[in-house]
Amino acid sequence: MTQEKRDMKDSGVEWLGEIPVRWEIVKLGVAAEITAGQSPPGHTYNFDGFGLPFFQGKAEFGAFYPVPQKWCTEPQSICESGDILISVRAPVGDVNMAAELSCIGRGLAAIRVKETCNSQFLYRILLSAKHGIARQATGSTFESIPVSVLRNLAIPLPPLHEQRAIASYLDAETARIDKLIAKTERLNELLREKRTALISQAVTKGLDAGVALKESGGEWLGEIPRHWDVKRLKFCATIRTAHIDPTLREFSQRKLIAPNHIESSTGRLLEVDSAEEQGAISAKVPFQQGDVLYSKIRPNLHKVCIAPFDGLCSSDIYPLLPNGNIISLYFLYTILCKGFHQLTILQVMGATIPRINQESLMDILISLPPLHEQRAIAAYLDAETARIDRLIGVNDRLIHLLREKRSALISAAVTGKIAVPAVEPGKSC
Repeated sequence: MTQEKRDMKDSGVEWLGEIPVRWEIVKLGVAAEITAGQSPPGHTYNFDGFGLPFFQGKAEFGAFYPVPQKWCTEPQSICESGDILISVRAPVGDVNMAAELSCIGRGLAAIRVKETCNSQFLYRILLSAKHGIARQATGSTFESIPVSVLRNLAIPLPPLHEQRAIASYLDAETARIDKLIAKTERLNELLREKRTALISQAVTKGLDAGVALKESGGEWLGEIPRHWDVKRLKFCATIRTAHIDPTLREFSQRKLIAPNHIESSTGRLLEVDSAEEQGAISAKVPFQQGDVLYSKIRPNLHKVCIAPFDGLCSSDIYPLLPNGNIISLYFLYTILCKGFHQLTILQVMGATIPRINQESLMDILISLPPLHEQRAIAAYLDAETARIDRLIGVNDRLIHLLREKRSALISAAVTGKIAVPAVEPGKSC
């Protein structure tokens, strides 16, 4: 990136600000042909690869190219390889590039550049203009933007050789940033795997590496310390079943927890409001501080936490009251074990709505150390998982900053705020 002084002018477009004096402002319809998507007859869809890939909207978008999920034998609207695909129905403004000849539905429009415009440059302009495009969407239920509005979108248009230079520069720079993001995301995956392995090791083997082991009799447990017990969950906890009316004054101000308030696989409770604030009217189950709250719906999401207060939970949660032979924290880490998680998923395979019933859950075998060992294991895992979570948090912030840098770099380059190295004569991108 060069630091030359550039003569700038006001673009007259709010999201662009100033642009280089030699750049033009044109309407998108001048720089490109825009084709609205049309949905083909439903009987022409298939999932077996016959016909053209069929893209309906943002749901099929990937990092750069859309991912086919269905195909169509009678396409009504077609895009070509290299066309820019833009989502014109909520969410409005997201873009991808077509990798091959494809069929597009009403949720998309295809943008094909003319001779004066470079497709990679225009793609990045549209990335930067996403929020401005979304603000022009209309509709009370589902927002959308008509092709006529897209055609009138004001965009900057440098000379073609400069468009190519900007696209080439951004290809290299964003690839470098994307590589850093991918490495950091992979590091977080490894940290999460380590977190899971630590929990499973401590809950099934304890903290003493030299302890004598025995067969547990529970497939997911494997061998456990010889002096530990093995019990079914029903002998370690009780499911609270009483229901109350959340609109009553004595309950309406209690916080109401549903599965969406629990983070997957971490045991963390997210922000939660009162029953009244959530507009709750159907019967709820009261729980007490220290109960283990386990989401019975979609066990694959692995949602469980310890109640930090007395409150209410939805009918999709089992409030588990530990009895005297198990402490809440050890109980939580038991449920967070990979083996326990996999077993609950097997229990609901084939169900239309995956939901583990009380009998299946309470029949699961768990390892039960003496109470003093449970406390030691829980304290150890609290410390170790907190350390790992801090590292994950640092990496998450780095990923956020890298993505911000990527967006800012694209915006600065396509609006002329920075000058980029000139492309070699005759080189295209």
